[in-house]
Amino acid sequence: MIKFAKKDWGIITEDNVVRHVDVKITNLSRMITSEVTQIEFFQINSIDEKVLPLNLIAYFTDETGEVISNERFIIADLQADEAIGRTWKERFIFKSLGYDRTKTYYLILKHEDGKEYERYPFSIDIL
Repeated sequence: MIKFAKKDWGIITEDNVVRHVDVKITNLSRMITSEVTQIEFFQINSIDEKVLPLNLIAYFTDETGEVISNERFIIADLQADEAIGRTWKERFIFKSLGYDRTKTYYLILKHEDGKEYERYPFSIDIL
């Protein structure tokens, strides 16, 4: 986050803070039932001079951190004013493993530098 002080008062306010856009998932269900599934993402803010794009890597892991899906590269750089214009889907393909529906699996969103951005718990029940 970059902060700029107003020249006349030297006060830092929310109006003059440059930050990155926020990204969340919108899926209500946290249950995966197919080896190929889509997750809907929503970019909270529109990009402008004070809201910068965000690059993330998204993938699923098991409880031990083992990667169990493909990785998707997310570039959140949409400028649409309407929320529907800042929504998109990413397709994930799961490895052919024996999944335990009683265990917790995670959708991980990471910055390109490896720092975790967000973690969402899921259950997997693939036949």
